[in-house]
Amino acid sequence: MTGHDRSKDARNLVEGWMDMKKMLALLALAAIGLTAGCGGDDTEGSAPVTSSEAPTMNAGESETVPKDEPLGLEPSSPSGEETEVLPGLSITLPDGSVIHDPGTPEGAEETVTYRMPDAVGGLPALQVSTGTGIDIYSETWVREKSFSIDAAYDDVHRSVEQWPGAAQAVAFFWSEEVPLATGEVLATEVASLWLVTEEGQFYSVMAVAPAGELEGSAVLDAMLSAELVQGEG
Repeated sequence: MTGHDRSKDARNLVEGWMDMKKMLALLALAAIGLTAGCGGDDTEGSAPVTSSEAPTMNAGESETVPKDEPLGLEPSSPSGEETEVLPGLSITLPDGSVIHDPGTPEGAEETVTYRMPDAVGGLPALQVSTGTGIDIYSETWVREKSFSIDAAYDDVHRSVEQWPGAAQAVAFFWSEEVPLATGEVLATEVASLWLVTEEGQFYSVMAVAPAGELEGSAVLDAMLSAELVQGEG
């Protein structure tokens, strides 16, 4: 690959990050369309990364491969209703989960969000997205680098995992402080599982919970119940 090609790929990655930054604001804040009790629609997401702030993306392919120690994630079998939340992907949702549909931004991946039955102000919540043509190593690498220059993000973990039926799987976890319009800050934890099928279909399954409440939660169990449906997608 020539230097010109790397530069073009880098710009594409940064532009992709800018679009997804908006999506994460909807997402960790579908966790905040979620937070009607904490400010509702007055919530302010993290400030978008500007072109001058975005990290320089000049990595080779091998550099984008996650380097953190694998978590050894395994599928869970929680109680609840197994639901095909998007074509090709089923998740077992806790009884009482409520779908929350703020709409998918134009040009973004198809997305659906569920509030958990124990949600207070909208959290915990589960968001699932799908699309095609996504390089999950590069996409998560761009986010990891961008998080590193934003003080709102901490405890970032990105690792290669194994998942039934997936050609590639990445665990991407972080904590995030979300400023609210009230002047308060909402501390959250986010766990996400990124999957690509042999056919190239991409899925992101993201669990969002208040800080300190993610481990052992129903929303994390729901994320880990993700099952790729053969012959679909």
